[in-house]
Amino acid sequence: EAVDGISAALLCGTTGDDHRILLISSALAGEGKTTLAANLASSLANAGRKTLLLDFDLRRPMLHRVYDIEVDPGVSEVLVGESSVAEAIHDLDDSNLKLLTAGRWRQRSLSHLTDQNVARLFQQLREQFDFVVVDASPILPAVDTRIIARHVDGVVLSMLRDVSETPKVRAACEVLNSFSANILGAVMIGASADLYYGYPLSSSRKRA
Repeated sequence: EAVDGISAALLCGTTGDDHRILLISSALAGEGKTTLAANLASSLANAGRKTLLLDFDLRRPMLHRVYDIEVDPGVSEVLVGESSVAEAIHDLDDSNLKLLTAGRWRQRSLSHLTDQNVARLFQQLREQFDFVVVDASPILPAVDTRIIARHVDGVVLSMLRDVSETPKVRAACEVLNSFSANILGAVMIGASADLYYGYPLSSSRKRA
């Protein structure tokens, strides 16, 4: 229900701005972000929108396992110039849904994770897809997502019932706000009915 609610808000334009590139993350690992990202991308594709599911969790990628495909070429290879975006995008069973995997982890990939390279990648994807759903690294352990969050239209946090801790989630929001990320809200996974909270956690600021 929460995923369908977010999808409906995006499709109907009730989120306010043009939110076509969405980043899904969590404060820490193991809080359901990959499941949320995959379900949201599937919901948008089922609504007839050309959608890309992008695995930007370079250190601990999971989406290639979910869909049982090779991890490379992917984002890592695109960042270091070993593959083009077109070569790295994988077809899935749903004609409206494509997947860009994380690629093989390497320290060299992280050195290419710059504002300029991320902005260039997202601009290419914005021209090709109606929506891009990004599964990113957890916010607190690594700096990767803080860079990526500057270049997306909105961020949705995944929270897992009986696992996520409110102080950690608030700390993640503070980090995102310090990078001028636009926090749209959070999904609580594992409640009797999964709940979506719009702008509930802290005073969100739009990107400069």
